[in-house]
Amino acid sequence: MPRRSQLLSIPRRCRPLSKTPQLGALRFPKPSALRLLTGALLTGAPGIATFFTTSFASAQAKVDHGISVQRFQAAPGPRNYFSMRGARTDGEKVWSAGMMLNYAFEPLVVRSCKDATNCDDVNARQLVDKKVVENMLTGDLLGSFTIIPRVQLGLRIPLTWVKGVGITETGNDETAGVNAFAIGDPELEGKFRLYGEPKAPFVIGATVFATAPVGQAMAEDKFIGDKHPTVGARAIFDGEAQGFSFGGNLAGAYRKSVVIGKTDIGSEFRYAVGAGYRVSPVFRVMAEGFGTTRFTTRNGENTLEGLGGIQIVPLGSAVQFTLGGGTGLVQGVGVPKVRAFLGVISSPRVRTPTAMTLRARLTNVLPSRKIGMATRTRTAAPTRTTIWTASQTRKTSARASPKTRMASRTWTAARKPTTTRTASRTPATAAPTKPKRRTVTRTTTAARMSPTLTTTVCRTPVTRA
Repeated sequence: MPRRSQLLSIPRRCRPLSKTPQLGALRFPKPSALRLLTGALLTGAPGIATFFTTSFASAQAKVDHGISVQRFQAAPGPRNYFSMRGARTDGEKVWSAGMMLNYAFEPLVVRSCKDATNCDDVNARQLVDKKVVENMLTGDLLGSFTIIPRVQLGLRIPLTWVKGVGITETGNDETAGVNAFAIGDPELEGKFRLYGEPKAPFVIGATVFATAPVGQAMAEDKFIGDKHPTVGARAIFDGEAQGFSFGGNLAGAYRKSVVIGKTDIGSEFRYAVGAGYRVSPVFRVMAEGFGTTRFTTRNGENTLEGLGGIQIVPLGSAVQFTLGGGTGLVQGVGVPKVRAFLGVISSPRVRTPTAMTLRARLTNVLPSRKIGMATRTRTAAPTRTTIWTASQTRKTSARASPKTRMASRTWTAARKPTTTRTASRTPATAAPTKPKRRTVTRTTTAARMSPTLTTTVCRTPVTRA
C-alpha cells in the first residue's frame, strides 16, 4: 500500500473535533480556552473556524519546498517593538546597525500514516509525526538610515540554518534530510512618518517593502526562501503616554501561491499589535502579537504568535538590547512550538531622552563629597552664576602646628563689578618677639567702570613687658 501523508503545523498529536471531511486542509489540535479567545479577538471568524476543521490525507499530496517557514521578521531601526514597526522616525542622516537572533523549535511538522485515506481514521496505522523542519536559527542583520526626519530606509538580511528530516510527496523522509545554511530573502523597506511629531502622543506612519528570492537560489528546496519576490505595504499606528506605549500594524503582502499538501500559501493580510511600559530609563517591558490570514476557513492559512520580553538601554548609551520569547497561538505553516530571540542595535546619534535627563541631573546637580573638600555648583539664570568654595587645610611647622583657615567667596554677574574679599588669620606663637598680628586686605574691582582700589589695614597689639 502506498504511504500517505497529512500535513500538520504543530508537533502534538490530537484527534479532531469533527468528523466532517474536508479535503485540502491542515488539521490542528483541540484548542484551549485561551486559544479560542485569542482567535476570536485577533483573527475573527476565519481564526475560529481553523480550530474546528478536519481533513483527509490525499493519495499523493503536493509538497512544495520553495517557501520560507520563517514568520518572525525583525524590525530594522530604533524605536520599534520586536517585529512590529514604530512610526517615530527622527533625525537627519542618522544611521543604525544591529542584529537579531531568533530560534524556532518545530516550525513545520507533518503527520503521516499508512493504509488509510485519513490519518485520523481508526484503521490508520503507523501514525508518525515527521519533523520536517525541527530546528531553525536565523540571524537578521539590521540596518537603517534616516534621510530626513520623516523618511527612513531599512534593510534586513537573514542568515538562516535549518535542520529536519524533510518529506517527499509520498510522506517518506528525504534521503539526506534537511540540513542547510544560507542567506534568506533580503528585505528592503521605506518608512514614512505621515502624521505627528516624534514625541507626540499619537503618530501615524507607513512602510513599503520588497524581498528578493535569494534563499531559494542559494539553498534550493530547503524551506529557507521563497521562489518568487514579495512586495507589500504597511500602515503604522504608534501611541505613547506617561511611560505606556501601544500600537499596531496592518499590512498586505503579495506573493505567488505555493501549495503544501492542500494548503495554499500565497498573498496574505498581516497584522501586529503591541504594548509596552517603561519601568525605568533603563528597562522597558513589552508584549506583542503578530500573525497572518487569508480570510479563509482552511487550516494552515491563519497564524498567530504571542511574544513577550524586555528592552534594556544603559544610561546615556546608544546601544539597545532586546531579549524575549513566545509561542504559537493559532497554528499554521511556520508557527513554532517555542520561539526565543536576542538582539542588539546601536544608533550613535539616537539616545533615550529620559536617560539623558537623569544622567544630566546626577552629574550637574548632586554635590560631590570628598575628604577635606566640599564643592557645590548651582546654576540660576543663564546670565548669572554663583559659585561657593570652601576648603580647610592643616599645616605643620618646625616649632608649632598652627591652624590656617582660608575662605574665599566670588560673586560674578554679567557686566557688573566684581568684588573679592580675602581674610587670613594666623594665631600668634608663645615667643614674645612675635606678637599677635592681624591683617585685613580688601580689593574692589569695577569692570569697565572704575580703577582698582586696594586698602590695607595692619593692627599690632601692644606687648606687655
